[in-house]
Amino acid sequence: MSVSLFDTSASKLIPLVIDSSRPNDDGSGTIFIMKSSDGILANVIFKPTLNSKFSFANINPENFEIILLDNPYFNAESDVFEVHESTVNNDKIGWIFPISYIDSDETDELSLKSTVDLYKASSFINLLKYEGAGMKFPAINSPQMDNVNYNISQFFGDNLIILAIHKETINKIKGFKMSDYMLSLFKLGYSKYGEKSVIYNSNKKLLTENLKKTKKITLSKSKFDISKNLFVETVFYNYLNYTDNSYLRFVFIYQVIELLMDFQKEMKFNEYLDKYKSGSIHGNDFREKLSEYSKERKVIGQVIASSLRKKTDYVDFLQLCNEYIIKNGGQIADDLSDSIYNLRNLLTHNFRRVAEKMEELDTVVVGLEFIIVEMLIDYNFSDTNTWCYEI
Repeated sequence: MSVSLFDTSASKLIPLVIDSSRPNDDGSGTIFIMKSSDGILANVIFKPTLNSKFSFANINPENFEIILLDNPYFNAESDVFEVHESTVNNDKIGWIFPISYIDSDETDELSLKSTVDLYKASSFINLLKYEGAGMKFPAINSPQMDNVNYNISQFFGDNLIILAIHKETINKIKGFKMSDYMLSLFKLGYSKYGEKSVIYNSNKKLLTENLKKTKKITLSKSKFDISKNLFVETVFYNYLNYTDNSYLRFVFIYQVIELLMDFQKEMKFNEYLDKYKSGSIHGNDFREKLSEYSKERKVIGQVIASSLRKKTDYVDFLQLCNEYIIKNGGQIADDLSDSIYNLRNLLTHNFRRVAEKMEELDTVVVGLEFIIVEMLIDYNFSDTNTWCYEI
């Protein structure tokens, strides 16, 4: 695995590997000399002064894993957070920080009082070894660059966020997969790092502000494996991140709801069919049950009942949604499922009423995004029903 620089004269990628390291000439930071098979050199500087407990000599980067993320809301140098996992006694599994935190030569209080330097230094080494690095490349004007010190951000771009996790800790979690936790990260604006930047949404920023105060992220494993469903994965990693049209985002989100509704109907059909075959219910009862589950409003209620653990947490959204619906000629609802269905009816049948009020709609849609994420995290799927992952 190696990083790459772009040779402007030859228009090709030049793989570079770590050759050696040395203290910087002025005594600040550590220089890592990167070398290609053709003898091309590039110096990459690690500027931070490490906590006295740590040094590159006693840090093994193989003990850590890095995940590359994007987040338009938490990309300032001070946006450094502990990361915990909800099932391992809430133990810390790592840290999350922007690439600018690695490039900075300022010593902060966090470095003095925590293990963040261990993660910072190991992440630097793992970035230098990262397969596929170099989405943005510093230009090479000469074949020999040993007098130029590059920052690690020049290989990846300034917007990169790094999640560094401790392998020994995550190995305590049975069947740990990072994809199971991406929805938890999505709630806070984090997404997979790519060539395009995630669109900034001022309403979503307001919902994530609490993280600035707690400085701690607790990840929850999703019961819905997003990596096994191409459509849901695409909705969260692409459509919602790169689309600022509120109506389109609602359409994408509601399609996820309909997927869960289809699963709920399939599950109930099989349940009632088994009862009919066993003689527990008669033909008329069987037909009535199927008719009942053909009503969309009813099924949404069942999906939510199977998903959201703390419905009281969504009182604010219910009020917000009702106010928006009433203001635009819709019907008030007493519970969350009815409000979502009423919103669907308003936007599907009477979008012309709200087409010029997209900013108001955006507030509602962002709130709905959070609820759908919670539904996917908490949904009570049966291990024997996997058809919903076949898309």
